[in-house]
Amino acid sequence: MVKVVYPSRKLIPRDVTVIVVNYRTLKLTKACIESVRRFMPDCRIITVDNCSKDGSTQYLQHLADTEEDVSIVITKKNVGHGRGLELGARQCKTRLFLILDSDTEVKHFRILPKMIEPFNIYQRVYATGALRLVSAAGNTVNKPEVPYIHPFAALFDRHLYEQLPRFDLHGAPLLKNMRAAFRERLVCLGIRGLGQDIIHHRRGTRQGRRGWESLLSNSRKRCPCDPSLSADAGDQERT
Repeated sequence: MVKVVYPSRKLIPRDVTVIVVNYRTLKLTKACIESVRRFMPDCRIITVDNCSKDGSTQYLQHLADTEEDVSIVITKKNVGHGRGLELGARQCKTRLFLILDSDTEVKHFRILPKMIEPFNIYQRVYATGALRLVSAAGNTVNKPEVPYIHPFAALFDRHLYEQLPRFDLHGAPLLKNMRAAFRERLVCLGIRGLGQDIIHHRRGTRQGRRGWESLLSNSRKRCPCDPSLSADAGDQERT
């Protein structure tokens, strides 16, 4: 059973580290990082380079050498997206960390406060982001039934993450982690309003339709992890 320890004060953008995994996407990664520095200026940035050979390694290394709030992890081979995210999370020191796909650009200052807010209000919140349903294999093609926070933009509580299975694999790197979170009755919330004017993901994703939409309550009868799960814990405000 995970141990939930609430922070002693209200969480703010300075309590967030942004993690971006890069593999031969110099132009996209550069645009992503520049958008983070513009719209999330209080956040530290950890970049993980998966042994790229397109010049992006040199760009990220120069950034880490010249910018105090940027660091880099360079792998000796391409370890995949999930493993790259785990390497970044392992270096994180802040209470929260935000993972962004390298083809994602932040477009507005208000995205981070919207994603942080539930951690300051509700009980047992583990992650916030964009809601979608995927199959047990992690895709949307066959029988999508597993609630899933999409990794193009997802905010996590680091203390809880360290008690769960780590990010893994490439196609659906958060799948094992999300299913374990549901078994532990942790709450993951889909956020309404992550439109193209707030954050732009070049591959696109389906968004949650209601405000702080709970994956647990929204998929209670269909979640193969534990069909008895409910969002009661998350619906209660912290005192």
